[in-house]
Amino acid sequence: MARVYPRVLFAWAVCATAALAGRGDPTPEQLKEGERVFRDVYGKEYDRVTKGGKATPAEKVGLGKRLWEAAREAKDDPGLERVLADKALPLALEHPTGYPVALEIRTARVTDGRDRPEQLAAVAAVLEKMARADGTEKRAALAQSAVDLYREASDLEVDAGRPADAAGYAAKAKAAAQALLPPGQAAAVARDINAAQAEADALRRHAAEMAKLREAVKAKPDDPRQNQLLALALLRAGREGEAEKPLSAAPGKLSALAGQLARTPPDHARVGNLYRELADDHPADRAVLLGLARRHYETALGLDPKHPDAARLRLLVKELPAFRPAGPRVPADAAALIDENPAVVEAFSRGTGGTAKVEWAPRDGVGGGGCLKVTTGKPGVSDWRAFADEGLCKLTIDGSAEYRFAGFAYRQVGGTRAAFQFHSAAGPVGARLVAGPADGQEKGTPVADRPAEEWTVVTRDLFADNGGVAATVSGLAVETDGELYLDAVYLTRNQKQRDLRRVFAVLGVGPGKPKP
Repeated sequence: MARVYPRVLFAWAVCATAALAGRGDPTPEQLKEGERVFRDVYGKEYDRVTKGGKATPAEKVGLGKRLWEAAREAKDDPGLERVLADKALPLALEHPTGYPVALEIRTARVTDGRDRPEQLAAVAAVLEKMARADGTEKRAALAQSAVDLYREASDLEVDAGRPADAAGYAAKAKAAAQALLPPGQAAAVARDINAAQAEADALRRHAAEMAKLREAVKAKPDDPRQNQLLALALLRAGREGEAEKPLSAAPGKLSALAGQLARTPPDHARVGNLYRELADDHPADRAVLLGLARRHYETALGLDPKHPDAARLRLLVKELPAFRPAGPRVPADAAALIDENPAVVEAFSRGTGGTAKVEWAPRDGVGGGGCLKVTTGKPGVSDWRAFADEGLCKLTIDGSAEYRFAGFAYRQVGGTRAAFQFHSAAGPVGARLVAGPADGQEKGTPVADRPAEEWTVVTRDLFADNGGVAATVSGLAVETDGELYLDAVYLTRNQKQRDLRRVFAVLGVGPGKPKP
């Protein structure tokens, strides 16, 4: 999953050291040679400054700065670069005047690999030192940056399924906030961290419960009781697509429901009627089943406003409870452009440009639910379709209280490229996101070398992609030279992408997918 680097005061350090970040580790032979060169050039001065206790902090910091400057110039010699940077770091940390150099060194070592959480936490530790030593108005900003990085490290460990490490970084974030931020701000950080940890725990518990039910069905695939338990659990979570198979092996009307869901397209009014009947047979799940009935009645009306039974369906939608999935939920203020809404196909049909075929795939989405299916109208040639509908998804993006982050899940069958572009009435919003080679018309922003064959999540800071300019999202263009499946297109507000990460964790796809 693409990530947003926290907006911190050390952005200049990131730019200054970009050429050094993400390089591969030097070999033992390169390190040995780097140590030899270092000892030959700096050995005597280094020993004098670091041994005997007579050198002043200023002398140590001064040498640290020189070593770091030499490291940056040695970019073609990874062994020497690493040795010089390793020697410079502790010297720079000897006095606050050297902290900016230490920050550069730590920032230069941040990569996108498995060690990223540890690397971010190392940067945060330097920022903590800077905040403690700063007596100006920058203190709170430095401290907040440290907190943000500790939290980003914690989030990454949650994604990786390492809850103990995640809790450790979260504790560092709370400690830094308590020590360095104003009391009210620190209390808000602690509440937010505690809520995030509770959500992560709930996701893990939910994943473990579902895994247990799946194992029971795997052990006894023809057992009606085990299939019923799994099917009802999936329905409670709103994952009808996944529930279809265990429903077919469940007793009574549940198997009839599977037959209706398997139809292409389903008769949504009939499916809703079956859910209402099932609600009487399963009182413990009555609210969930009635909520699903309402959702299907809404879908039936959305697909056909002139449905022969429209008057009854509208009354039922008014009287039945809204569906509330059990277990962890998508954040309430996350806005879905595409997710379980077949009516979006009609919006694409009203759009202009391109000849790609757009339809609703009722069982091919994330978790087995429905999703958008876009097929090129010119086999082997990239083709596209777009929609622009103010009523469907009029969402303002900006850098504060409105929506900011966008994410979606996609996969493609056949073809070599896919592209996605958000739109407003005034034109494109943000980058044109491309998986695969550029088409020669517009380079766009690459998100992958080729389209993903399995469900893959893409997330973006849409406000940043739009040059920090607010805009109103009212459409989406989708391009493919094969058969593209698109689902869970969401916008969220949270500045650190935590809400967007949670959306996909709840849906069970992407790096945030919970591990039982």
